[in-house]
Amino acid sequence: MNMIELVSDAFMLFIIVNPFGNIPLFLDLTEGYSPEKRRKAITFAVLIAGALVYVVSLAGQRMLEQIFHIGMFELKIMGGIVLLVLAVKNTVFNSEKKLSKGSLENIVAVPMAFPMLVAAVSFVTGILIMQKYGFFALTAVIASVFSVTWLVLVFIMPIFSRLGASNLIILSKIMYIVLASKAMNLILSSVFQAGGLK
Repeated sequence: MNMIELVSDAFMLFIIVNPFGNIPLFLDLTEGYSPEKRRKAITFAVLIAGALVYVVSLAGQRMLEQIFHIGMFELKIMGGIVLLVLAVKNTVFNSEKKLSKGSLENIVAVPMAFPMLVAAVSFVTGILIMQKYGFFALTAVIASVFSVTWLVLVFIMPIFSRLGASNLIILSKIMYIVLASKAMNLILSSVFQAGGLK
């Protein structure tokens, strides 16, 4: 197992989850909550998001291989394209989302866990990690990514007013540029490998 590639793929998933970019949205959704209630909402949202990616990554890999007969090459090309589109869209355009506020029970699963922390592209990335590295690596990646996401959301939120929305947006954009580069690498390496080029 190539540890550098595994860490790179884990970082790619972290960028997709994008906890920094979600801080303003989470603050808006939990406006008026006590610090304890906000932390509880974040904890449940992160747990649900991590469980979703984990389960779909495990089941999706088997489904693609056995039912749809989609192999690693096709999945890498498709995953690279989807990641590239996501990265370009979020780098070029400002995504302003209108959120509906509600009780903790009404906002934790939707929209906090899905689609804010987890989107379809997260599942594609999880399946790719499962196919490339296996069950134990996927488990370690999911646990690491969502643990760091929880730490970011819990400990950076209180100092959000000092960082400012503009700084978080800039940080988020930089991460999406890195993601675009990773997506291009994924596409090109798959094409060259299929053509017998290394």
